[in-house]
Amino acid sequence: MKILLVQPSRIGDNGAILKRKMPFIRTLVLPYLAALTPAGIKVEIVDDSVEEINFNDDYDLIGLTALTSQALRAYQIADEFRKRGRKVVMGGIHATTLPEEAIQHCDAVVIGEAENVWEKLFEDCRKGNLKQFYRAHGFYELKNLPAPRFELLNGKSFHLPFIPIQASRGCPHDCDFCSVSEFYGKSYRFRPVEEVIEEIKTSGAKKYVFIDDNVTANRRYSKKLFKALIPLKIKWIGQCTINLGRDPEMCRLAYESGCYFMGIGIESINQENLVSMDKGWNKVAEFPKLLNIIRKHGIGVVLNMIVGLDNDDKETFHKIVHFLLKNDAFYLILNTPIPYPGTRLASKLEKDGRLLHKDWSKYIQGSVVFSPKSMSIESLKKGYWYILDRFFSYNSIVKRSFSQPLKNLPFYLRRNIELRMSVRRRDY
Repeated sequence: MKILLVQPSRIGDNGAILKRKMPFIRTLVLPYLAALTPAGIKVEIVDDSVEEINFNDDYDLIGLTALTSQALRAYQIADEFRKRGRKVVMGGIHATTLPEEAIQHCDAVVIGEAENVWEKLFEDCRKGNLKQFYRAHGFYELKNLPAPRFELLNGKSFHLPFIPIQASRGCPHDCDFCSVSEFYGKSYRFRPVEEVIEEIKTSGAKKYVFIDDNVTANRRYSKKLFKALIPLKIKWIGQCTINLGRDPEMCRLAYESGCYFMGIGIESINQENLVSMDKGWNKVAEFPKLLNIIRKHGIGVVLNMIVGLDNDDKETFHKIVHFLLKNDAFYLILNTPIPYPGTRLASKLEKDGRLLHKDWSKYIQGSVVFSPKSMSIESLKKGYWYILDRFFSYNSIVKRSFSQPLKNLPFYLRRNIELRMSVRRRDY
């Protein structure tokens, strides 16, 4: 039996498939699914964004996983294979949220986490009895996970040289815009620390990205993990909440364990916005102090923010720029509100008649797919690029460099200049 696992690209505004010269970073999902696949099955992996798909090969099963922005391209790929009589299964957050939509293009849809149904799916496929839906009941206990089969990735070079690894799944918070809580519920599970350490030792790499949605959500576990990482002398990046700044000991342990920087979702500098998205526990008044504590411990801060929320107006753009330049972020990930299917944000906007369309390929960072409340669509688009132009100006890059940890400076300069160039091309 031979299967193909595909990471879809995205369809651009001109209808073309978006391609790039090399993958940005290694994917974890497909190498992990390959490792879960029963022995004796030949597995191939293709990244649609950098490779061509051979639709005429004799695969017994094609597996697709897709984010919402990749869903339409995933459906294209599935349709092409099914025209040739191939069996196609699709999973991931989008298919889990909209299984009835996905099944129009596939033979089977995995709803939820794959671990509990993957083996059964292959058993049914061998018997020619593939069911339409495979629903994972409950959440998988993160023990004895197989090592991802990264050797199946064809790309030798990646834009960022970090190996993805996972220590936990889920997030204890429940923000209204986030699809994580819809997929995982409010569950927060973590792997045994010794198993994470063993995976790192076995891989032999020295740079990692923890793909956990919140790597510091359980302080006791996180401190144990960071202490165990220290002797390995690795470098790593991750994401967490600003609550990291409330625990100086955890900041110190994260730094000593090799943390380059943390992605931190502060989302907004308007407290009313935070309350409306069920993130009122984030206190705007505390942001400067907590960010400073994190930076003083040698950890760079990548800020995730959203502009265009209901309490934002035209003055918000200038206020955000002022805040960013004053607080010396490592770099910025700026979003507009994206109402992903299944989230409370999407339900609210649809109920209010404010969704503009459901062209999933446009549900990406910076797009405006709903009617803003306190400004026009054009004002939001203009303000979005105003913030990025100012933040990634050469003056800003130089100013912020003085507050970055010295060990991070080469990566800081490279990443900020790369992002400046992408902002100028308007493909940020």
